[in-house]
Amino acid sequence: MSPAMARPPVVAYVGLGGNLGDVERTFALALDALNALPGVFTGRVSGVYRTQPQGLREQPFFLNQVAALDCGRAVRPEVLLDRMLALETAFGRVREEKDGPRSLDLDLLLFGRERRDSSRLILPHPRMRRRAFVLVPLAEIAPDLIFPDGELIAAALGKIRYAVNGGVIFQDDPATL
Repeated sequence: MSPAMARPPVVAYVGLGGNLGDVERTFALALDALNALPGVFTGRVSGVYRTQPQGLREQPFFLNQVAALDCGRAVRPEVLLDRMLALETAFGRVREEKDGPRSLDLDLLLFGRERRDSSRLILPHPRMRRRAFVLVPLAEIAPDLIFPDGELIAAALGKIRYAVNGGVIFQDDPATL
């Protein structure tokens, strides 16, 4: 039996963000494109949250969302990452300025309980637990999530300072990101 066949299906969590153009439409099209990848099926999808910009403050608010993707045995994290990067480019993502405006940002947050630490991919996402704009929608769709190191999502949320008001996420300490 090949290693891919020996691995059970996994749930991957993907963070979506953007603040240029029709972001909600872009999210829907990006999720459709990910769903079209062989062996990938969209599971639960959070609501869309408006988020105060972090780092570079002088730009429009972002929209953020998290989606669960059910990934079949043959789907590897690197394959999913490559597809996500291609989608960012297809939707006009230009990487010019850190924390700058973007049409689409896709982050592979978790891929089951797998861990990676390479120049291409770090799993779990290294800054995920410091970002309310990731944890709030992630907790919405996976309230009982346990990170690979055993920490509960509720505990991770309890460690950061943030507020949610009318679907808008505020996190006042950009230094924590």
